[in-house]
Amino acid sequence: MTTPLEETLAQCATWREQGKTIILCDGVFDILHAGHIAHLEESARAGDVLVVAIASDDYAISNGHAPLNTSHDRARVVDALSVVDMTCIVDSPAIIGMLRPDVYSKGQEYRAASADKHRSSSATRHLVESYGGKVMYTDTMMDSSSGIVLRANGAIPAATWSWLDDFALRWRLADVQEALDSIKDSHVVLLGERIEDTYCDVVPLIKSPRSFHDTCQLGATHTYGGGVAAINLQLEGYIAGMKTLHQQPVIEKVRFVHDGMKRFGVETIPCPLMVEEDERDVLNNLISSIRPESLLMVMDYGHGFFTQPIRDAIETLASKGHFLSINCQTNSANYGHNLASKYSMAAYRTMDEPEYDLAYSHSHDGGILASPPLPYTLTRGISGSTYYSAHHDPVHTPALAPKIVDRVGAGDALFAITTPLVARGCDPEMIGFIGNIMAGLHCGIVANERPITRKEIERYAKALLRH
Repeated sequence: MTTPLEETLAQCATWREQGKTIILCDGVFDILHAGHIAHLEESARAGDVLVVAIASDDYAISNGHAPLNTSHDRARVVDALSVVDMTCIVDSPAIIGMLRPDVYSKGQEYRAASADKHRSSSATRHLVESYGGKVMYTDTMMDSSSGIVLRANGAIPAATWSWLDDFALRWRLADVQEALDSIKDSHVVLLGERIEDTYCDVVPLIKSPRSFHDTCQLGATHTYGGGVAAINLQLEGYIAGMKTLHQQPVIEKVRFVHDGMKRFGVETIPCPLMVEEDERDVLNNLISSIRPESLLMVMDYGHGFFTQPIRDAIETLASKGHFLSINCQTNSANYGHNLASKYSMAAYRTMDEPEYDLAYSHSHDGGILASPPLPYTLTRGISGSTYYSAHHDPVHTPALAPKIVDRVGAGDALFAITTPLVARGCDPEMIGFIGNIMAGLHCGIVANERPITRKEIERYAKALLRH
């Protein structure tokens, strides 16, 4: 039976007076599987009494989990195991300091995180060691409950799971964490159009017999920061600093949605978008914001922000050694007039297949153009992405979206996270994996309603790698 926290603490005090060694394990334990059992059995052998703290529903959700079972049901299942002496439900990691176990046991995947002084796992280790306790890491590489659910619900195709099983032979969660750690001290100067994305829910009404237009009833309206603000939103939780430069007037893009499907859209683009005063302010801020170590990220939506003087200033900085990444987009307002090939100094760029075809497949006189400078990522929608670089064969990564709610902003999110990874020289396979995780998770939200957090990336990576 699950024990209230106060009684758990009292019983542990009694056990300690009796000279017994107390081991503490904690976690969500949503879908109990063989990896959990092996972890708990190995933990129990480290002492006399095994206590398991189960994360409450709110605590689990706050850490990026979405448990299928309630905390009481999860605790009841764990408590039924013969190796477990007591379970309790907790709302925070404070249980460690309150209970002060002799041994605090975690899975193997936490070992690398514990060595990083900036991670919460490291703080926990220092807390346990401060009162004479010991942190142990079991040898078991546990499967992930989330991974089990993903396999069961069919969200990830069988061919992708085969690719992931092969990928997991070479890479671990610790490698994902190490790659993300490597970009934490990055500084970015981000330039691009300021856009607002508005979603209007509509309900079609019966067509009037006297006209041929559609009539809809307007419902809820939601507005999200798009354009360069979306990159800012997704990137700020991963790097040390960022300066964002954009125009003053807002570009408005309104989409009318029925039953989750976009029916039509209206765009309002100020003309001209950039006046001389705004251009001068951007150029002055660009020069004052740049640092020797700054990465330059350009989000060119082709609406008029990147005047020739601004482009010249960007490429001048790139020629002086600043890492320049480009996402030059083709959309309904600029089709065929905003080509990625107009930037010659980019150290990295991302494009989708139509953008690649327009910029590099054929010249206007029918001749074949050269491929874009390496490296670059070619995004392929439901087919995933391919990373091309000078010193490796092309690396293809399948799409990793657990669900599709809205594809708007997914490519921007991939561009946001892969730019600093490429600048840091991360392995192409890891760049593709993390980039597609970021894009895949972004497909599960509407527009840019919130950032994709590092915890979400790590939890999803763990599920995909099955440990």
